[in-house]
Amino acid sequence: MTLPSASIWYGTGTAVASSGPLGALICFTIIGIDVFFVMQALGEMSTLLPIPGAFIEMSGRFVDPALAFALGWNYWYLWVCNLANDYNNLSIIFALWSTKVPSYGWILIAWAFYQTVSLMGVVVYGEIEFWLASWKLFCVLGGFLVAILINTGGVGGEYIGFRYWKTPGPFANGINGFGQTFLLAAVYYCGTEMLALTAAESRNPARDLPKAIKQTFWRILIIFIGL
Repeated sequence: MTLPSASIWYGTGTAVASSGPLGALICFTIIGIDVFFVMQALGEMSTLLPIPGAFIEMSGRFVDPALAFALGWNYWYLWVCNLANDYNNLSIIFALWSTKVPSYGWILIAWAFYQTVSLMGVVVYGEIEFWLASWKLFCVLGGFLVAILINTGGVGGEYIGFRYWKTPGPFANGINGFGQTFLLAAVYYCGTEMLALTAAESRNPARDLPKAIKQTFWRILIIFIGL
């Protein structure tokens, strides 16, 4: 199961600051419901037709080649921007522990690691992705525990509770903040569709893909809405 990138930790803070706690929760819930139903349909199509290119190839076969062309280039551009965003956020996070390494140094290290893993083949890539995803899941669950301790005063000694639901309130910055968070939520759900792209490489997509698609509900509920 593909998990969101490390930048979601930085992005959720931006979402809450832009639209308030309730606004962020509503945005991520609406996008999550939409993604869930889209993945059910995409999973059904990918199980029936496990071809390389997945939804890009399907759009050209069942709708129009022009749609496949546009979708393919937009998907490429999406991940180019996502990778750049991840590199930038990693440099921001690592800079908290070491100021001796410049920002571009951390970006080059992350880029070199990504390129090395990508060139090692799908087996090595899948193994590394599994362990990294397991580590991220552990961090998410640990983050829930730490958040509860901080909120209740177990860490820091100060009870927070629903303070930020009163000041600045459940909604912040009006419709503009809500719109910014709505767009941000849509971006951070990217990666869920990766399940369809792996259908062509699966030994038994009719068995494996439905199991993976069913996990999408828990991924949305625990990871995205939970964070």
